[in-house]
Amino acid sequence: IKEAGPYAKGGNGVWVKGDFNTIVKSHAGARSKPNALDGFHVEGGNNTIQENDAFANPGHGFAVIGGNNLVKNNDAGANNDDGNGKNGFLVDGANNALESNRANANAQDGFNLSAGANKLKSNQSNQSGPGSTKENGLCEYRFADGSSLDQGGNKKDSANFVGTGSPKRYAAGCFE
Repeated sequence: IKEAGPYAKGGNGVWVKGDFNTIVKSHAGARSKPNALDGFHVEGGNNTIQENDAFANPGHGFAVIGGNNLVKNNDAGANNDDGNGKNGFLVDGANNALESNRANANAQDGFNLSAGANKLKSNQSNQSGPGSTKENGLCEYRFADGSSLDQGGNKKDSANFVGTGSPKRYAAGCFE
C-alpha cells in the first residue's frame, strides 16, 4: 500500500492481515475525518510500516499485532485535537523494531509494547514538556518484559530516555 489516504471509514483506516507487506506514506484519519476504529491495523509478520500518519482516530493510531515487523518514521497524534483515542502505538508481538516514530496527544499510552521482546530506537513520546498539548493521557512508554532500548536515542518530554544494563532495558510497567 503506497500513498493511500483513508479518512472517515466505518472501520479501520488501513487494515492489513498477512505477512511481508509494505505500507508507506499513507494517512489514516484527520481531525474532521477520523476513522471509526484504528488508523492502521496490521496483523502478521515481517511487515514494514513506514512514513505514515494516524490522527484523531478513536482507536489506536497504529495497532501492530505479530512479530518481526519494522515500524519506522510514523506519526501517531500531534496535538490535543489530533490525538488518537487509545494508544499511539500498540505493539502486541515479539521481535518488532520501532525506530524514529512520534507519539503525541493520544488518550492512552504513547507506545504500548504489550508482549514480547521488542526494540526501540530514536522514538519520541510527548515531544514537549508535561501538561502541554502533546502530552499522552497515560504512559509515554509502557513495556512488557524483555523490551530493549537504543542507548540515548529514545526521548520523552524532549529528554533522553534510556534503561539500564546491556542492552538497555526497563522492567515491565509504565514510564512517564
